[in-house]
Amino acid sequence: MPYRLKHYAQPVNVDARSRIDVFLLEFSVCLITGGMAYWARDVELRLFFGCLIVSLICLVLTLHNVYVIGKALRNKYKADKVAEPLNNKTNK
Repeated sequence: MPYRLKHYAQPVNVDARSRIDVFLLEFSVCLITGGMAYWARDVELRLFFGCLIVSLICLVLTLHNVYVIGKALRNKYKADKVAEPLNNKTNK
């Protein structure tokens, strides 16, 4: 019996841990390409602009990811604050 491959993308569970991992990855790529752009500014103009564009895109994605993480944490904090009075009433 042949082995069956799943041809379609499987759902991915996205949690805060993976968002932080993505943040670190994007920020690392931003720093590396920013350093390459700084090094290439006098050597090769095309390489400078290519690295600069990639670095700026990664920086924007990093800032967006920080916003998403902050929003998720704020919503979690609000949900905990709303549930707290309900828990106090039921315990009395």
